[in-house]
Amino acid sequence: MGKYIYTYIENGQMCDKSPSFAELLAKEGLSCEKIVTGRIEYIKVKDFETQIKDAQWLVFTSKNAVAGFVYNMREIVCAGELDCDGALNGDSVEAFDVRSGFSDGIKIAVVGSKTKEALRTACGFEADFVSYKSTGLELGRSLMNIAAGKIVYLCAEVTSGSLETAMKEYENLIKIPVYRNEPVDYDGMEYDSRNCGDIDGIIVTSGSSGERIKWLIDRLDDVLVYSIGPACSKKLKEAGIVKERIVEAEKHTYDGLVEAVRCRADEKPVNDESVRLDINEYLERPKEVLSMFSEALRILDRNTAELMVDRMKDEIDELKVQAEENRARLEEKDSQLEENRAQLEEKDAEIARLKKLLEKQNK
Repeated sequence: MGKYIYTYIENGQMCDKSPSFAELLAKEGLSCEKIVTGRIEYIKVKDFETQIKDAQWLVFTSKNAVAGFVYNMREIVCAGELDCDGALNGDSVEAFDVRSGFSDGIKIAVVGSKTKEALRTACGFEADFVSYKSTGLELGRSLMNIAAGKIVYLCAEVTSGSLETAMKEYENLIKIPVYRNEPVDYDGMEYDSRNCGDIDGIIVTSGSSGERIKWLIDRLDDVLVYSIGPACSKKLKEAGIVKERIVEAEKHTYDGLVEAVRCRADEKPVNDESVRLDINEYLERPKEVLSMFSEALRILDRNTAELMVDRMKDEIDELKVQAEENRARLEEKDSQLEENRAQLEEKDAEIARLKKLLEKQNK
């Protein structure tokens, strides 16, 4: 099996205990190496506390946005104290109360389980709404149904624009960039000097990364390009990558990307001569072959069970989201019905008053 190149953006992510992308690939027996395509820098927002304190909703679409939020809250809450550095690596949630100064009842919406976990780890509180479809577009559509009041969207300096598109009719959406994705200098000389024939694919984890390694995608013009989601695929196509080369993950997460790569790797044809030699070698050791297949079946059963559990969890999460959206719609309709009923009662009372007035005038 060949090797995969994946894009990587360096960041100061706080307390992210989830497996790295390289670890996820290695777990599937896939060899990989990374190319650093960017570096996250946090933005110090002027009058940050003033801009967010009267918000009814805070919205995050990435772990980097959570980190940028904490970075700015640290500036406010710690007020220069030297022992507050733990705030960005999750050492002391108790000493870093990011909810201080917020209005009661403020709610938080996020994209995906990774962002939800980052919020819990870094800030110590739970998201009120999670969009498990892992796109800003879907989160924006959901917020249009359930949110009210001022919404503060904590985001990158440059976004895909999908959430803003979904909420273009919403009148009180405030967008606050809290981080930027800066490109890094990379000359790619090692890819000029080495034989790249063993590269089976290029894995792109963001749209900006796809644009920045266009030179490598063009150089390795016979390998597939794996995209983490629709926004990333759109950027790749805009950069001139033909759609036939792009394999988009069904689930727009690292796990989804790994699944897409693994499925294609399983489909890759093998060398017939190599298979023949392997068969001859195993025929000489039948007990070892039986033992190997027994172990393989045991692992397959375990992996199948884990996959079924994960899929059931995803389905349950999506059903919860749908139930929450339906509940919000019903509440909105109930509120409208109550308002209509009150208006009818007012009109009935007015009609009764006018009738009495007419009766008095007719006497």
